[in-house]
Amino acid sequence: MIWGVDGAVMQDRLTYVLVLIVLYVNYRKLLSHVLILRAQSSVLPAKGGEAGAFPMRRQASSFP
Repeated sequence: MIWGVDGAVMQDRLTYVLVLIVLYVNYRKLLSHVLILRAQSSVLPAKGGEAGAFPMRRQASSFP
C-alpha cells in the first residue's frame, strides 16, 4: 500500500520515518563523538603519537 487509504495514513508514516531518520543521525553523531573522546583519552597517556592515532582513525571509518 503505497498511497494509503487516505492521506492521513501516509502523512503519519512519513512523519514517523523522518523522526526515525533524525533520531538515527543524532544518535550516530553522539555515539561517534563519545567514541572519539574515549579514544583520545585512552591515547593521551601513551607516548607514541602515530601508533595512538591509527585505532581512532579505524574506529571512525568503521561507522556506516
